[in-house]
Amino acid sequence: MREIKFRGKDIKTNEWRYGYYKKDSNTIPNILRAAGLAVTNELHFIDGFLIYGETIGQFTGKKDVDSVDIYEGSTIEWFNAQGIDDGLATVFWDKDRSEFDIENDDDNILEPLYNVVGSCRVIG
Repeated sequence: MREIKFRGKDIKTNEWRYGYYKKDSNTIPNILRAAGLAVTNELHFIDGFLIYGETIGQFTGKKDVDSVDIYEGSTIEWFNAQGIDDGLATVFWDKDRSEFDIENDDDNILEPLYNVVGSCRVIG
């Protein structure tokens, strides 16, 4: 079973933040760190970051050739069977196929992510 975690870009610093995802009642997305939990009447997250909603990506459960986590929205460089660079692609969730896939800048679906995990590198 894969770990459920997210990433998003911090509104203040524009840095990637990693942890749990929460969208509160005022609709501001947050990435929350597990270390900052306290329990009162309900679960509260003490340590979190406001993030740009459009940058939210869920962990795919896969890692690249350098053991870097691959997230939805990650930009990857991928290689064919001969080790030749096949270009850049973006990871996305394909709801019709119920899988993470990669697509190029022309929105062409290139491959299911699981086909390229051993031959890709996260670059963004």
